[in-house]
Amino acid sequence: MGQGVFTALPVILAEEAEVDFSRITVIQADNADGTGGSGSVWEGYEPLRQAGAQVRETMIAAAARRWNVAGAECRARNSQVRHTPTGRVLAYADLVKDARRLPLPDPKTVPLKDPKDFTLLGRSIPHLDIPDKVKGVARFGLDVRVPGMVYAVVAQCPYFRGDVLRFDGSRAKAIPGVLDIFDIPTDPDTANKNTREVAVVATNTWAAIQGRNALGIEWKPGQYHDESTESLTAQLRAGLDAQEFWNSTNTTLNPDKVPAAQRIESVYEFPFLAHATMEPMNITVRLADGRCEIWSPDSGRRRNPGERCQNPGHRQA
Repeated sequence: MGQGVFTALPVILAEEAEVDFSRITVIQADNADGTGGSGSVWEGYEPLRQAGAQVRETMIAAAARRWNVAGAECRARNSQVRHTPTGRVLAYADLVKDARRLPLPDPKTVPLKDPKDFTLLGRSIPHLDIPDKVKGVARFGLDVRVPGMVYAVVAQCPYFRGDVLRFDGSRAKAIPGVLDIFDIPTDPDTANKNTREVAVVATNTWAAIQGRNALGIEWKPGQYHDESTESLTAQLRAGLDAQEFWNSTNTTLNPDKVPAAQRIESVYEFPFLAHATMEPMNITVRLADGRCEIWSPDSGRRRNPGERCQNPGHRQA
């Protein structure tokens, strides 16, 4: 998805596990949490550090048993355990079989590294997935191909909460390769049947795009047609100036009650921008033998089987 978790999460684990980061390869799991809400790092930080520390301490314990020495005399670094007094070294790879026979330390009490000893965290680490992306090797959701595929593009209302007035599907259907055209109700499960999107299905992407261009849609702008950065900024400033939102007696909630000499004021503004993806939003669905298989580059979290999604824009098999 581009948030960098293919590098950030392994870095956290490798830091505590004392794994040689240059030798790490990341493989996408079939069953994995998403990266929605940018929560992957802060949610995974402590658990991954604990897991890494369990690896490190178990490898140290395995080496200490092999050498018949105290674990306190051993140190882990770069996928190796070194016996400090003698300089003897064992690679993690040589210790795996022994380590698997040992009980794991309690993750709640396993010792974590002092941040001053970090060698990876807090440093600029090249993203592991960048080379494949630069070379065009990385596969994205839009790269999925299955036998018998057809392609669809969607014409979306350019106005927030706007609707379709009319469109001419005949011109679009006249384009070679266009198979079907249909409108998409706002929410089929409610009384609101307004249409804000029109789909064009074709044998290839180019035909679908040309069909969409030929629809000649007329849009009904809706109540937010004139919304802009300027209008939203004016609303926010008006809200800040509305005295009913401030406590007239509590100085902690009313900036006007704070003496000028103790007052620091700053204004931070962000423009009205689309939360847009670099990859075109897409989904591939295959229906066969009563089953539905979906490929979706979706950052939302994975739901349990049978759990109802609260976002009507998400669908799952």
